[in-house]
Amino acid sequence: MRTKKQSNWVKSNITQFHSEIKSLSEIINTQNKSNMVVDSFTADMLLAIRSGRRITDKMLSAIHNIIQRNTPEYLKTRTDWVASVVPKINFIISRVEFTDWTKGYKVGVLSFLESIQRQAKSRMTLSNNQMVALNKFHKKIEKNIDKK
Repeated sequence: MRTKKQSNWVKSNITQFHSEIKSLSEIINTQNKSNMVVDSFTADMLLAIRSGRRITDKMLSAIHNIIQRNTPEYLKTRTDWVASVVPKINFIISRVEFTDWTKGYKVGVLSFLESIQRQAKSRMTLSNNQMVALNKFHKKIEKNIDKK
């Protein structure tokens, strides 16, 4: 049961954040239609607005970031990035077998590289440190193969 005060917050949020509600609903519907896992944070933000919860500046900033990250233009740039980076990661992974490293070390390296590959595919981004680590591993692998 909602109190009168809660109902006022619900109405206030609906009028104040109409475009955000519409955008978040479209994002969730698109994820459902494409059989993607619905981002729980996105669903939580939509629920917070619709339930009349007070929306802080930080929450509003997060909502706007969600909306911006799901624009077709942004998704296209990220998809293109993934298409260019994942084959490079696959190449590095394939080169590990040609090294003379111990089996245990190879397993550890492969585990790390596959973890980065999964993140690149799922989040469509890698940190600068992860990119630096990939470059270092590539150089280390090639140096080991050349030495062999």
